[in-house]
Amino acid sequence: MLVLSITRIRLALGTLMLVAASTIASAESCRDIFDRGEYENALPSCLAEAKHFETGYIYGTLNDCANMTKHYNLDNSSAAIGNLGLNLLYGSKGCTKDEAQARLYLEKAISDGSVGFGDVLGDYYKKTNPADAKKFYRLSVNNTSSSEWAQDRASESYLQLMLLLSPQQKKSFYLENIKLNSSETAWEKELVQKSVSGLVKMLNTDELVELFLGSYISNEKNRCELGRQIISDNFSILVSMLVKEGKKNAFVSRLCKSEKGYFIGRTFEDGLGNKEDFSEAYRLYLIAGANGNSLAKAARERIRDRLTSEQIQEAICLADFGVEPSFFNRMRCKF
Repeated sequence: MLVLSITRIRLALGTLMLVAASTIASAESCRDIFDRGEYENALPSCLAEAKHFETGYIYGTLNDCANMTKHYNLDNSSAAIGNLGLNLLYGSKGCTKDEAQARLYLEKAISDGSVGFGDVLGDYYKKTNPADAKKFYRLSVNNTSSSEWAQDRASESYLQLMLLLSPQQKKSFYLENIKLNSSETAWEKELVQKSVSGLVKMLNTDELVELFLGSYISNEKNRCELGRQIISDNFSILVSMLVKEGKKNAFVSRLCKSEKGYFIGRTFEDGLGNKEDFSEAYRLYLIAGANGNSLAKAARERIRDRLTSEQIQEAICLADFGVEPSFFNRMRCKF
């Protein structure tokens, strides 16, 4: 009897374990399966959970336009409506091409927040209606979404937009972007860099300095980027102009930490605006490098052979006391 009872207990435990395993296996959600790309396997769960976006997407992979349209409309998110418009525009995923309805869907998706679909309408209009193409590309470019898809669309829209804008329109576009306070996503930061680079190519040195010294750019990060590119573009012309017009000190005071040490160091290395002094240049390049200037290391290596080991050690010592060390600290580092 005891042996029989033990056997029954083991059988019962085994049954419980099988039931538990079965429950765990069946607990996978629509999204779990969908995210693995197992779309057909995900369909029953997505239907049961009323996950309309995922369901619409899956029906699209099956070229079932009717059910894709039904579920995308039920979801009614900007992403779902945009996807539906995209497929109607090109007659893909089993859909009959319907450009008029597609434009309505895409414009609704954009107005509801998925501005990345502006890239789609920009491509659609670029040959027949450049004005509308520019409008939709700009919407896509100036997005604040951090999603990889949106930023990819923004980058592609930027390339197309540059082909359509006149020089004056490009200048206005660049100025608008460096004036903006927001530059949080990777794309926004890249857009600021592109805009600054564009202005550096379009404006002369006087215009760039005026822009840099003025109050037009309130965002410190954007001003730092402009200063960085100004001093890396044509250094000798820049310094000569600053000295001639008495703007050197004002310009230096507006530079960010990483650029300030590098700029002053270059003036000592090149003997522009300051007496040539490789020790002082080396010291300032050390400070610039410590503050994140990417050019400082190469600059130090460029002049290292012009210094004695004693001069290098003194420069290293003085670098700890900032851009303008006191007389006492200068004397301290000589011994």
